[in-house]
Amino acid sequence: MDPGIYKLIHFIGIFFLLTGLGALIFSEKDKIKTATISHGVGLLLLLLGGFGMQAKTHIGFPVWFTVKIAIWLVLGGMVVAIKKKLLPPVAAWMIVIVLCAVAAWLGQSNSVIHALPAAPVTASP
Repeated sequence: MDPGIYKLIHFIGIFFLLTGLGALIFSEKDKIKTATISHGVGLLLLLLGGFGMQAKTHIGFPVWFTVKIAIWLVLGGMVVAIKKKLLPPVAAWMIVIVLCAVAAWLGQSNSVIHALPAAPVTASP
């Protein structure tokens, strides 16, 4: 499969994750089932897209990739901190924004998708 498809899956996962986290942070305690499902689907799509791109581009496990996995784990655990009110809503939201900004910067600055060679063009005689 084309690495661009994995990138699209990754972005859709980001949208699901952030929608779920935002709804969890700012919703009432009894209305969190859909938000939790969105959070889980987002995490799954992020994992699928990220590891799909990693496998297709043969990048191995560089440090920036490992940091993104750690950020993924923290964002996955944020649901517990939010549900148990371990953090004030504004603090939780700021942590999510900072972690996502760092992950976005790591992904963009180290992206190998745009550096992949294009299909060879043969000149006609």
